[in-house]
Amino acid sequence: MSQHPKTTEKSDLGGTFYTGQPQSVLPSHPISIGAWFALGIISLVTFVSFMSLDPESNLLLSTCAAVNVAIILGAILHLYQWDLLLSPMMLIFVGPTMIMYYSWGNLGVRIAGEAGYARNFGTLQYYPFAALLSTIGLIFYCWIVFVVLQKSFRQVTLKYQDLYWQPRQAVATIILGLGILAYLSLKYNFIGGYFRDAESNIDRWLIATTNAFVFFIIIVNISVLARAENHRSRLIALFGLFVSIVLALGLRSRTFMLMALILIVLCWLTMKPEQARLSIFIPAALIGIMVFGLGTAVKSIQSTTSSVADNLLGVSSLEPSEIIASISKGVGIDSQYRLGGFEYPAAILRCLDQGAPPAYGEGFIGAALQGLPGFLRPPGIFTERGGIARHYWPYCSFLDDAMAIPLVSGIGDWDLFGVFIYYVFGLFSLLLWRIAQISPRLFVAYLLVPFFPDTLFWEGVFTYIKTMGFLWLILWITGAFLMPQWLPSTSTPSASAFQNNANGGRG
Repeated sequence: MSQHPKTTEKSDLGGTFYTGQPQSVLPSHPISIGAWFALGIISLVTFVSFMSLDPESNLLLSTCAAVNVAIILGAILHLYQWDLLLSPMMLIFVGPTMIMYYSWGNLGVRIAGEAGYARNFGTLQYYPFAALLSTIGLIFYCWIVFVVLQKSFRQVTLKYQDLYWQPRQAVATIILGLGILAYLSLKYNFIGGYFRDAESNIDRWLIATTNAFVFFIIIVNISVLARAENHRSRLIALFGLFVSIVLALGLRSRTFMLMALILIVLCWLTMKPEQARLSIFIPAALIGIMVFGLGTAVKSIQSTTSSVADNLLGVSSLEPSEIIASISKGVGIDSQYRLGGFEYPAAILRCLDQGAPPAYGEGFIGAALQGLPGFLRPPGIFTERGGIARHYWPYCSFLDDAMAIPLVSGIGDWDLFGVFIYYVFGLFSLLLWRIAQISPRLFVAYLLVPFFPDTLFWEGVFTYIKTMGFLWLILWITGAFLMPQWLPSTSTPSASAFQNNANGGRG
């Protein structure tokens, strides 16, 4: 095996890693003409769909929805080209979890009309303006990411494909994930997607990061599967992925289920970028539809379950006709409510139009107070949504749990000037990416943070600060068993050669 020209040093992972150049420009993967053509067709279909299916079709809304699709799909293609599928841009701001909220998801809301499920009165007429602001915001974000700061984003030290886990570590992540869920399930009831009445701070932190341990199973087992050179390693990794999907179903959040499936695809394409073909996306889409359907069935029986196991056993006992009926009912509700990312910003715009002043930082303050440790937080419940809602309720009543895009964080606090917060999104993306590049442990902790697409921006910032810190601590405690070895890809040997070197070179 050829050695890297730099020296070998002891890492904070319990093993060795190779030091190399502090930064390297990521290689580019070619994008076919067909991919760009498909982008144009999908955008055109979006425009035509909004114009033809919306009962009150609006040229501005239809155009902005189509442009949003083009921007987000174009960003995804660029991130694939730059080998940044696991960067903050893809996982938080313009990736596949966001595209419905900025475009197609709002069509179902428009079709359902004012009588739709969980509808805020009078918001539909503000959807075109919300769409326009979202398009302006996405242009701002992509300009700062793909133009102004392009070079900074493409200079990396740590990459997922340079982290090497052993099959035994894949087994360890499965045991860890199952063990934490078993521990919490034995102590607390799991009702409505949450463990209730936690008694200690440690348990509260474990509850808050339960999804992260499912993500841990995914990122480790995908890495092992991509490098598997024998049937044993391959079977271990496939079993781990099966366990992660089952656990995602049991945790009863369909959004998280889809996030888990998307993470599987993104990790696999990061390891095997040459397999970014239609042949991989069609099976992935079919599996996603199936898992989402089962998740809808799990959600439909939530009133009769009190544990993760109950959710899985309950859905397994349903007849196929009952599952189909649950899926049909759930899709009917989702199409007119859950994916409409313009709903909350439209509600804010309606309030502003009726004379309500901006919140002037109340949303940020709510998020900051929520982010404080419990012993520093004053009595009460604090969230960014709550801070914005409390400000606007006296002027214009609306449902504060409506679906949202992060635009709300800007216009809720600063009126129309808040659209410039997308520049802040870009700076936060770079800062988070730089922090993740400091050490392998921070990089893994960054990958484990689930970021839900309708999370407001400042809530997301403090979520990353808190959750990454706690996960870093967990990885520090368990590092000798769970952390990988890091070998920069400038001299990546075969997996077997690395295994031999790693097994013989541990300190």
